[in-house]
Amino acid sequence: WYQRRVREAVVSTQSTGNKDRPGGGRRDGPLMGLLNRTSGYTFTGQSDTDIVRKIKERLCYVALNPSVEEKYLLKKEYTLPDGQLVNVNKERYESFEVLFQPSLAGHEFEGIHKTCMKSIQQCEIDLKKPLYSSIHLFGGTGKARDMDLRLKRELKNITPPNTKITVSVYSKHHDVWLGGAALGEQDTLSLWITKHEYNEHGSVAVHEKYRKF
Repeated sequence: WYQRRVREAVVSTQSTGNKDRPGGGRRDGPLMGLLNRTSGYTFTGQSDTDIVRKIKERLCYVALNPSVEEKYLLKKEYTLPDGQLVNVNKERYESFEVLFQPSLAGHEFEGIHKTCMKSIQQCEIDLKKPLYSSIHLFGGTGKARDMDLRLKRELKNITPPNTKITVSVYSKHHDVWLGGAALGEQDTLSLWITKHEYNEHGSVAVHEKYRKF
C-alpha cells in the first residue's frame, strides 16, 4: 500500500508510508494462499487469479471485531467455472485482516492504521487535525466492505481521545486516472516512469521508483 500526504492538491513526498502488499505484490495473494490451504482446491495460474479476485469481491469483507467474528460468520460457497464448489469460511475476513496484522502473513512491518497514524504525526502540528479528518481510501481494497469503519476504529484506539477521524472511500471507477491527470498537471517529473524504464524492468519499476519516497 502507498500513503501520500496531499495539501491543497499538491502531493508531498514528506510523511509517506510505502509497504509491499502482503501476498508478494498481488492484491489477492493472501486470499489465494488461504484458499489453497483450506478449500481443498489449488489455485495457481492466471485464470485462477481471476477466480480468486471474483471470490474476494463477492464474498469477502473487513471484520470490525475479528476476535468474535468466527462466532457469527456465515459460511459461503462459490461455484467454480467447472462446477466444483469451494467453501469460503474464515477466509472471508482473514484475507483482509493481514492489512491490519501483517504478522499473520509472516511480515514484520506494521498495519495500515499504525503507518497512517505515524505518517500524520510526522507532519507539521497545524496539519495533523485536518489530515486526520480527511483520510481517503482508493483502489479495490479500499472499497472492501467496512474497510473505512475498521480503519477509523483502529485509528481511534491509537490516537488521543478527542481526535476527530474521518475516513471516506472514493468509489469512482476512474479515480486512478483522474488522480493521474491531476498529478500530470504538476511539476512532478521525478515521480514519472519513462517508457524505457518500464520496457526494461516491467512493473517492478513502479515499486522501485516509489520506494525512494
